Amino acid sequence: MNYQNHYQNSIEFGSQAATGVKIRQTLTRRRITELPGGVSLWVAAVKVSCLILCSVLICSMWISSQIGQAHLEIQKVEAQHHALRAESKELRKTKAHHYSKDQVRRQAGEQLALYVPGDDQVHMIR
Repeated sequence: MNYQNHYQNSIEFGSQAATGVKIRQTLTRRRITELPGGVSLWVAAVKVSCLILCSVLICSMWISSQIGQAHLEIQKVEAQHHALRAESKELRKTKAHHYSKDQVRRQAGEQLALYVPGDDQVHMIR
């Protein structure tokens, strides 16, 4: 057997059979920076990872914009609710004013000419 060392730390094994066929196999040390599976596998993995990352970022941005729009809609509805509450309060005040005894008497006198008789105007006959 023939052993030879090269400058790249590889070892060649050579053997001769009885028939004169020579077989050579070069064994090299694995470099520290080599990745398991080869470079093409890792390039593909990085591309897929970048695609997934981009998809997640786009979805995140879309969801945050939808949340912002929903927040604006909620603010609009709350403003409308507040305005309707204030209007309802004013309408209740107006209703209470129109149904008060003094207001009913005054409107009956003005529109129907109906007045409450005084004590000296009513004479009871039996």
